[in-house]
Amino acid sequence: MLEITRASLALLREIIENDPRSRLLDEKEALLSGSEEVEILSRNAKEKAEEYAVAMKVEDEKGKARATKAFHEAKKALDEHPLTRDYQAAYSEVRRLLTEIESILFAPYRDHVRCGGHHD
Repeated sequence: MLEITRASLALLREIIENDPRSRLLDEKEALLSGSEEVEILSRNAKEKAEEYAVAMKVEDEKGKARATKAFHEAKKALDEHPLTRDYQAAYSEVRRLLTEIESILFAPYRDHVRCGGHHD
């Protein structure tokens, strides 16, 4: 039984990896990772996030507002970059696929009423 389960899981993994949605995600991830422009936007967003965190502890209301706005603008620039948007769209499709598979595989166990450790 264990070997059948392992073989089935290996086959499922291979099918998921070869699914066009997964392949598209891999392509988009490679483009995103290779973009110097996105790297700069990402670093800027991280810096603004750190500045925001510090500002929330030590700044007055105006300082907090400036830090919040700067962080929001940096994050928005990163999120709205075409490569980021393409990656997020591809990721969303793969996430939907994995959620559906997870639901099919585990819903019967999750929905099973717990009975003090005794299972049918």
